[in-house]
Parts: sequence; C-alpha cells; structure tokens
Amino acid sequence: MRLLLLAIDQLDQRLLQRCVDGGGMPTLAGLLARGCSGALAQTPPLATAALWATVASGWPACRHGIVADLAVGPGGWSARAPQRSDWRAPPFWQLGGPPAAVLNWPATAPWPTAPGWLRAPGTARGDAPLAAWGLDPANVAPAADLDTVRALRVHPDDITGPMLAELLQGLPEPARTEPLQAACRAAIAELATWQALSLDLLAQGCPQLVLRWDALAHLAAALLGPDGQLRLAQPWQLLGNLCRLMDLLLQALLAHLQADGHVVLVCAGTLPPALRPGAAGMLDRAEPGFAVMAGPGFAADALRQGGNLLDVVPSLRSALGLPALAGAPGRSWHRPVAGAPGAGAATAIITATADGGAVPPLLTPADLLAPAVGKPAGADWLQAQGQALPDLAPLQHIARDAHAQQLRGLALSLRDGGHEPAAAQALAAALAAAPHAAAPHWLALQWAAGRGDATAVRALLDAPSPLATLVPAGDLREAVLACAAQDWPLAEPVLRRLLSSRVWPLNLQTWLGRALAGQGRDAEAAEALTEALACPLDALDTARLLAQVQLRLGRHPQAEASARHAIALAPDSAAGHALLAEALAASGQQQAAIDAQWRACQLAPQHTGLRARWAELARYNVQASPSRNVAAVGASVVCTKRPLASP
Repeated sequence: MRLLLLAIDQLDQRLLQRCVDGGGMPTLAGLLARGCSGALAQTPPLATAALWATVASGWPACRHGIVADLAVGPGGWSARAPQRSDWRAPPFWQLGGPPAAVLNWPATAPWPTAPGWLRAPGTARGDAPLAAWGLDPANVAPAADLDTVRALRVHPDDITGPMLAELLQGLPEPARTEPLQAACRAAIAELATWQALSLDLLAQGCPQLVLRWDALAHLAAALLGPDGQLRLAQPWQLLGNLCRLMDLLLQALLAHLQADGHVVLVCAGTLPPALRPGAAGMLDRAEPGFAVMAGPGFAADALRQGGNLLDVVPSLRSALGLPALAGAPGRSWHRPVAGAPGAGAATAIITATADGGAVPPLLTPADLLAPAVGKPAGADWLQAQGQALPDLAPLQHIARDAHAQQLRGLALSLRDGGHEPAAAQALAAALAAAPHAAAPHWLALQWAAGRGDATAVRALLDAPSPLATLVPAGDLREAVLACAAQDWPLAEPVLRRLLSSRVWPLNLQTWLGRALAGQGRDAEAAEALTEALACPLDALDTARLLAQVQLRLGRHPQAEASARHAIALAPDSAAGHALLAEALAASGQQQAAIDAQWRACQLAPQHTGLRARWAELARYNVQASPSRNVAAVGASVVCTKRPLASP
C-alpha cells in the first residue's frame, strides 16, 4: 500500500489528546512522533457531507457543491442524501495516481461500475434483524463485489460478550443498559466491517486505500436522549475505549504500508453539543479538526500551524508525485523528496471526470434543485382513475427544509470565501424557501447586527417569522438592536447579563468584543474575542476583529496569529491577507508583508485600496533597504495598468 487516508468522523481533538496522553492510543502516538501534525480549521458549513467533500476535493463547499447533509429529492419532492451527481469538483482519487479503493465516504453513491472499484457505505449499521438485513446494490461497485461485501460485513448480533465487555470496560454496572449495549454492538460491528473489507482489499494489493470511520459519531449520537441530554453521566470513558479499539485497528492497517508509503489521518466534524461543554452565552464550543501526515517528505515530530481541511488534497497529491491543482486554496504539508517517483500511470479504475487544473465555478442558488410546486407527475391520471391523492404537504415541507439547509450552507461558504453579495443572495433565498425555519433567520440576524444594519435587524424581529417568538421583548431584543445601532455603552451591560444566563444560538461573545472595542477598551475586547473564537458561528469575523484589536494594542505576534487564523478559515478572502500584511509590517517583516499584501491584491484585483497599500509597502521597503525590491517599486507604479501577477 502506497497511501492510506483514514478519516475519523467527530474525533474531538480533546478526546484524542486525552487518549494519547493516557497511553491508550500508542499507534497514533507513534504517528505523531514520526509525522507532521496540526489543527485543521473547519470552514462552514459544518455538515458532515460538506466537510468530507472539502477534504476529498480540496475546494470549499461553494465550489465542490456539497453544502448540506440533505438535498431536494427527485422531482422536487421530499429529500435525499447528497450523492455523486451533486459534486462540481471531483474527489482527488479521480484525478490520477494509483488505483484507489474508497470505503464509506459520504455523498459518493451510486458509483458507476468499474473493474476493481469498491465502495460500500452504510453496510454495517444493522438496523434490521439479521434475517432481513439488506444491501443496496447501488452502494457497491462493481456489482461482482456484492457477494464479498455480504460475506465480510459484520452484524451487531455477531458481537460476542468479550468484545462488548472490552468496550464497556470501566463503566459501572447500572450504566450498562440494554440500549447502550445495543449502540456499542453496532459501533463494534461497523468498525469490524470496514476493517474486514480493508484487509481484504489490501490482501489483493490495493495501492491506495481511502477509508472513513463514523462509528464514533454514531455512538455519540446514541448517548443522547430525545431531549439532547446525555444518557450516560461519564461518556468520556466509553468514547475513550472506542478510541483504543480504533488504535488497534489502525495498527493492523499500517502493517500493510510500504516502507516508502504515506499515511494521512484526518479528524473532522464535531461531537454533539452535550459532549462539548460550552461557555455561557455561546452556541457551543467547537474544537478544530486535526490531521497527522507521515511518510517520506513529511517532517518528523513537527507541529503545523494554521492548517485547514483544504490542505489535505495538496498534501496527498504532492506525496503521490502529482502536480498541484491550479488555483486550489490549500497548502501542502509535504516537501517532495529527491528521486521520488512522478505521477506514474493514470488510474485504471476511474477516469477523471473533470480537468484537474480548472477552478470549479461558484455554486449559485439556481444550481440547486428547488422544491416542487403544484401536483406531482401522474397526479391527474390518478384522479381520473378515481383514486385519491396522498397528502403531499409533509413531502413538500421536508423538501423546503432540505432546500433551506442547502441555501444556508451555501451562504456560509460564500461569505467565508469573501463573496459577500452572493452570500446575501443565498441567505435571502433560504429565508424565502423556508419561512418557518429558525436557522436561516438566526443567521440573518447575526449578519445584520454584525454589519450595523439596524433597519434590517428591526425588520427581522418584527416580521412574522420564528424570530418573533424566539426573540420576544427583553434583554436579547434590546441587545440585538443596540449592537445593530452600534450603541455600545447600552449594549455592553445587556450582553453581559445574557452571557451569564443561558446558551443562545448567537455568538454573543463576539458582540461583547465589538462593544468593548467600540468603547476603546481594546484589552478587554481582546480577551472577549479570544473566548469567542471557540464558537464556530461568526468565527471568521471574530478572528479579523481580534487581529485589528491586537494591532492597536501593539501585540504584533498575536495579531499575526489571528490574521493567519482568519486566512485558515477563508484562504480565498483578501481581507485576511491584508490584515496579515499589516501585522507583519508592524513587526518589521517588511518583505513578508509585501508578499501578503500582494496576495490580497490577487484575490481582489478590483480593490484599488489594496493595490495602493501594496505600493506604499514596497516603496517603504526600498527606502529602508535601497538594494532590494527596485523591480517591485517599478512595478507598483504601473500595477493598475496591467493584469495582476506575481511581482
């Protein structure tokens, strides 16, 4: 095996660190020692399918096309999971390199049949009794492998007492309820199924294995009751036991890795809020994702800063000797090794479905299938036959909700990419698609208050929408209106009362930071904004504002770190690179500041202010060191008269 990409859904970085430090994951600890590791910013939307599509494609959601966990179903009725036809940018395994086997990756069914290709999502859930355990042929390709999957998959009923006892180790007897044991059997069966299929493929000489484990996510969901509260007082013991089991399975997979092979482990997604204790007044705390990459070309025992999920594909392509994707925003963690093989032969399994060098176009609301209106096809015929139509309202409601989820996810991705007008259009479409849905309205309220649009805030609060009942007269309404009007002395005490009372679906901590900064209390603002970064909502604006506050305080290294955090969240946004340039210039790193400002110019060529600032930085650098950057200053004089390129 030349490459193993192992994705683990919802493996919280704190849980991972706890297991490694406690000696429960020695295999992962070994990878950390011989590889490069670091946190990965998770850019919105945080839907599972969207995150893993970002990992697999190297593009943000507004370009790869998977923006939610649901899509409008066929014909505009009901909803379905995202599938292969929804991708606008192909995953990396379709763009050359060694033949790959892909297991349990979201939004990839159904695959066309192709020799040697295997993909089997959802084969290990075992929700039905063993006798009625079906398998959708669309989930396995080629069809000839269907019998292999049936033979190797493991049903929860097959999990014996000793295997279950290993997972329940350390839990008090009263906590070992039958529902909990059933969830544990399902989690073990899932992992056992993927392991059996993986080892079978590796025994056949599979050179590239792409595998996702989601047993942890399923077990975490099973720990919650209908009200979202925990069914288990101390869940970390159980989740830690599952992590130790995954570590043993990883050890078996690594035994098949070639001496010059590469392993990339990626953790993404977030645990349910009840398993992520949040600070008062915050929606929840969200740990970033995490990655460890080991093999020739990856620095040993190195900690990487400012990583993003978008960095995975550039790193994989470099490790395989493939050229970088032109225009892709991610950064490779890999340095090519002298004498390493090149791209090699193209894959014999999947032919690339798109030009790997083309930047995928931005997704627009018009590209998403809208819910159907009126009657479905065949309705008139049924009525002519004297048959009554079924109640279509529930189906239409589900379709509208799915459409609103997609539009909201698209709006989040567009905004983080710096496409503000397009994001506003997508959010407006989400509000129109599902006027009854609360999530788009909360997002619209957050954005309107953040940009100081008091008129829009009042319209949202007064309109007949979910906010009319969710934000009644009282402190929250007063705080939102005060923030929109930028009346910071009025907003501050109200926000502090709200932050001490309960959790709100708004990042009030960011608003408190704005209120303090607006009153010139930058030191307090920096403290509030640092706390606010733990919430994924509005994280990009929070990081940018924190960088500005730290610059005013003269904390240049911290300002640089905050600007780099903003860039990690939105690599294609010019504002983050411009902030980084200011932080670097303030700390005396003039040439690095010029380069960062030039990157901002490339991302926003129509912004004359960015180009003027670049020219100013370049001139200052020549005055400070006349022997350097003469060509850059000459170029700055005519930079508005030629296409932007590398100076």
